[in-house]
Amino acid sequence: MPKTAWTLIATLTLGLVLGAGGYATVTAQDAPDRGEALQAELAKTAATCLETMQRRLEAGSGSVEEYARWSWRAAETGDESAEPFKAHLNRMRRLEADMQKRVKAGAATEADVAFVRYHRLEAELILLDASDEGD
Repeated sequence: MPKTAWTLIATLTLGLVLGAGGYATVTAQDAPDRGEALQAELAKTAATCLETMQRRLEAGSGSVEEYARWSWRAAETGDESAEPFKAHLNRMRRLEADMQKRVKAGAATEADVAFVRYHRLEAELILLDASDEGD
């Protein structure tokens, strides 16, 4: 891109950041509050997605992969304690037991069980590592 185009883009971007066109000026003081607000919104959205994946899985239209992914994301965006990861581990334990029942009923595959087992073991290792660091 020619130098003049970059200059134009930089000028327009700077104008938006500084409040041109009705946009509010962002100060250094606003950044932490905005970051906290975004983090809270991210955690809430992850929890909503997890609930949606749970309902889909229960209805037979979801996948264990989607559910495990959103369970993990909900844990990652939770508070900084071990509790969100413990909740993820408990969800993976329940899902693994459910998938084993579904395999016996012919409604799931061994691959489904293996996938969930992987995520359960991963969560156990993360919590073990966290408890080792806390000692």
